[in-house]
Amino acid sequence: LGQVYQSYAQSGVFSIGEDSSTKIDRAIEFVLMVCSYLKTTAPRECDTDEVNQMRFAVAIIVGSVLDDTTKLANVPAMTQKELWENFQSWQEGVSLDIPEDFKFDSSAHVRNLVAEFSMHRNRRPNIHEVAHAAREALAALSASGYFTRESPHNVISWANKLVDMDSRLTSDLSKRVLLKPMSSNTALLDTCSNLCYSSSRLVSSLHLSIISDLRKLALEQLGQSKLFTLVLYNALDEDQRNRSSSIALLDVIYDETELSNVTGFEDEDGLLKVCQHFVQMNNRSAPEVVLEVWNRQKDEFVRVSASHTRVMGCLVPLVTALHLPHMVATGNSDKILQGLYFLTNHAVGTQWDKARALWMAIGSQPRNVAPAIRFLRERTLAMAATDFDVNTFRVAKAACGWLSATSPQQVIDQLVYTISFRALESDENDSSKTLQNNESQSLLKISSADVGIILLSELAIDHCEDFRFHLPVLAHAVSVTLLVAN
Repeated sequence: LGQVYQSYAQSGVFSIGEDSSTKIDRAIEFVLMVCSYLKTTAPRECDTDEVNQMRFAVAIIVGSVLDDTTKLANVPAMTQKELWENFQSWQEGVSLDIPEDFKFDSSAHVRNLVAEFSMHRNRRPNIHEVAHAAREALAALSASGYFTRESPHNVISWANKLVDMDSRLTSDLSKRVLLKPMSSNTALLDTCSNLCYSSSRLVSSLHLSIISDLRKLALEQLGQSKLFTLVLYNALDEDQRNRSSSIALLDVIYDETELSNVTGFEDEDGLLKVCQHFVQMNNRSAPEVVLEVWNRQKDEFVRVSASHTRVMGCLVPLVTALHLPHMVATGNSDKILQGLYFLTNHAVGTQWDKARALWMAIGSQPRNVAPAIRFLRERTLAMAATDFDVNTFRVAKAACGWLSATSPQQVIDQLVYTISFRALESDENDSSKTLQNNESQSLLKISSADVGIILLSELAIDHCEDFRFHLPVLAHAVSVTLLVAN
């Protein structure tokens, strides 16, 4: 029976001649009949070779008959789903079993198998060859409107598993499979861009190449900021394909004239020049890029932590271009500062130096000092209310010091204002912390004024001249604060 079905499929009776919905219906009817038989009766009546023959037969029929979306449109969605489940189970967990120097792509390999079986009648497909045919059948089904619109994540998940098999054959197949739904349903490009940061290097490279191939559509769907962030993360990647994809993305962000002014991808200095040029051409996009980078930096699935450090070092021109007071109303000011605070708090090694450069970039624009100081004060106050320890003030102290390196007078003015304004008010509504001492059970209250004094004290030695104007106010504020505390 298996030989009969295999010969029936190989003879091409479903693919020779003019296309017609009747022929497709008959082919699908035959395929469903065989699939039903394989599930119910075949396990009792057929040996492994016969089962493989029948599976191979129906897989190559679907792969050859449903070779475009117009034909797939005639197949009901539930039938497509049933076929998908069958073919997926036949190839799940099956290795490729091909030599390393294999030169054919997946579809050519299956065609060669069909030709080989036609010449050698006693030749029977093994489990690996069934899996190859099943994958081609899945590729044919994946182009349908049902999988593109209703169930695209099944296709994406399967393609990701294929590429993780680390073979040119499966890499080409997975890209061929994904290009169709991505180009016809551009909303899927958001998912594709997220997978560019996958913990799997193979998966991330696959989706970056898809974004690059569909870069014009990606620019419309994702915008310049997300594409430029992908450039930042991959322009210096060790994989030449990722570097080429980055250049292609820049090509669509800029026109050729503008791109010709951007030179150097060999090191961080070259990438820094790219950022400077981007800010000059797209000043308003700077906040979006910074926020996108913050989101990626906090994502635990980002594949290479070393790329964090590199990208942080290239953000200085973008951070310098920020106008935080204009972003307060939308909440983006606090989001940017929160992201920078998070990165500083988790910085290790050279990342601490990169964080310092970014806080100094914030302080290089005096307009940004007031929102930054307010954020640091409120953030420290909130931390003191829940987990008061020696690290509570670590980031705030460091950040204030870095801000004062570029705008000392503005930083001191803001901290003095905080102290003088809050010290004269009752601390009843300003207490942010109540701690129980294990020995004395006493209560400790940390106020906004206390935070201001602690942060200001860190700057006293380095910026004593900038304090001179405020000495009378400081003396009064400190005295009142001590009285209130007592």
